[in-house]
Amino acid sequence: MKIIKATKEEQLDIAIRCHHDWYVLAGYVSSDTDGCYVDEWTEKSVYYLTSLGNKGGLKREDVVGVVRLITEPPFPLDLNFDIGTSNQEPLPSIPITERLEVSALSWAPKHGSLAIPQLYRAIWQGTKALRATMLLASLDSRLLPVLQQQGFPVHVCGPSKYYLGSETMPTFMSVDEITSCMPSRNRFLWDIMETPLDVAVS
Repeated sequence: MKIIKATKEEQLDIAIRCHHDWYVLAGYVSSDTDGCYVDEWTEKSVYYLTSLGNKGGLKREDVVGVVRLITEPPFPLDLNFDIGTSNQEPLPSIPITERLEVSALSWAPKHGSLAIPQLYRAIWQGTKALRATMLLASLDSRLLPVLQQQGFPVHVCGPSKYYLGSETMPTFMSVDEITSCMPSRNRFLWDIMETPLDVAVS
């Protein structure tokens, strides 16, 4: 299984089509006639794909996961949630240029157990490459206990709301905190996350 950063037009097209298809399956959005999920953050994002293919060019049928890192503010979290209210944790005071928002985390249902750890790897390697110190995420409330069980230091920074088809929480994670706690909390997952990304075969 490979993680590929979408740097070519055809790779980006596969990413936004997978994003659309799997969000529709999850019930987050309604199907679009173009079969693409494009929003105001599409052009401000770096996309990564998990592929089962080992040789040749990237093929849609081999892609089993996708995630993007939104690199430019204002982020969805800023625009859609009441951050730091309702007795939740405030965001740490760091430059906004050091923040990223994780978005479009999705996968082919029958390949979730394989794809999800590799998507974490993509997020982590992308975060390091972009030299960010904080990760934001609008997190489906059902995923919060899963991430906590896996050892991630997730902090809720505002009240939940119905957003993109589910009850969603605004959350953040500190890169320093991830680095300090994940090796002891979940060594297996940490070793996957620390594996460098693969190079796409064109």
